[in-house]
Amino acid sequence: LEAVGNGFIRKNKKLTSVNFPKVKSVEDEFLNENEILENITLNNLETCGFGFLSNNIKLVKINFPKLSNVKSGFISSNEIIEEAYLDNLESCGSGFLRFNKLLKKLSLNKAKNIGDAFMTCNNCLEKLELNNAISIGYQFLYNNNTLEELSFPNLKVIQHGFLMNNEKLKKLQIDNVIKIGHSFLINNLNLTILNCEKLEQLEHSILTKNNKLEVFNAPNLQRIIPCRFLPEAKKLKYFNAGQFTDKLKEVCGISVDEEQELKPEQSKYSTKTKLSSENLINNVSNKSNSKES
Repeated sequence: LEAVGNGFIRKNKKLTSVNFPKVKSVEDEFLNENEILENITLNNLETCGFGFLSNNIKLVKINFPKLSNVKSGFISSNEIIEEAYLDNLESCGSGFLRFNKLLKKLSLNKAKNIGDAFMTCNNCLEKLELNNAISIGYQFLYNNNTLEELSFPNLKVIQHGFLMNNEKLKKLQIDNVIKIGHSFLINNLNLTILNCEKLEQLEHSILTKNNKLEVFNAPNLQRIIPCRFLPEAKKLKYFNAGQFTDKLKEVCGISVDEEQELKPEQSKYSTKTKLSSENLINNVSNKSNSKES
């Protein structure tokens, strides 16, 4: 058996183990709603359809070493998965690994295109690697309250609802992003630095309820919708929105603390100088430490 059609082994209540060593592709709703399935082996699987393995409440580990493409609903509502190995995955559809309560780390370093609602409501996730992701759909990592650090070095496009309600996030690297949708980073209570040197387009409802933000740097902005832009930012030491800097300060009531302000010539935040996340972090840290002393 090398290929499986739609709805194969759905809603089975007695199957505990599955092994199809030669299967390369499966269609929609494969092994969907199998209430006691605990083990699955598909070592040659390359592609799968919609709803693959969704609603399998006893599955704790997945390992698909050759899987490169998954459609929507992949392993969604599998609450107790603790280990996931998908080293060859290049793209995934909507609802990927939603509502998982135990998975702590995931590496998808070949994945380039991420669909909507990726890993929403995963309250134990502590580490995520997406080093080659180029585009991310809406509501990415919505309601993940354990993540503290994220880096997406190749990411270019972010849709709306990115990283909403991630209250512990402290560091975010998105240096190559050129477009960000609305409702970006809402309710992130610990983020201090946002450096987007290549960002060109930014929509509304940005960074609301981020009251610890100290640095906002987006010197190349070409288009922006100013509605609800940094409404709770009270600790800004540096603010650069390129051609929109003065207008946003006026329209959105953005102010920079004059006592703590980092001047461009002092902080290397000038648009004429190449910036890095490390420079931003070091300058903010140094300024804060100096004031405390």
